[in-house]
Amino acid sequence: GGGGGGGGGGGSDRTRVSWQTLVPRELSMLEPLAPADARRQREAALLAVAAAEATAEAECAKPRVSPSQHLLASYYKLAGRVPPPGVRLPDPSVAAVAIEKARVATAAAEAATAGA
Repeated sequence: GGGGGGGGGGGSDRTRVSWQTLVPRELSMLEPLAPADARRQREAALLAVAAAEATAEAECAKPRVSPSQHLLASYYKLAGRVPPPGVRLPDPSVAAVAIEKARVATAAAEAATAGA
């Protein structure tokens, strides 16, 4: 995959670096398998990494919210009220695409793990 989303910046880079160092070490610790099993195992591992990266990107895409903003947004949502003019609440829908991508990647990784 390419690109990813803009916001967040450094967080996803740090996550990607840690996965790049962790995954080869974990894969090298696996017992040798028959070629077909090795391929399924490798595919499952790669899908798990893709799911972890997509989840990290989704977290970075979410708007930064202070505890008071979170409390205020929860109050207006639960009370069914509209905030007064001038009150700006975070919009979680800006991360909807990244969250859906992470959900799909996680489901694919779980399916591959169950089949491996």
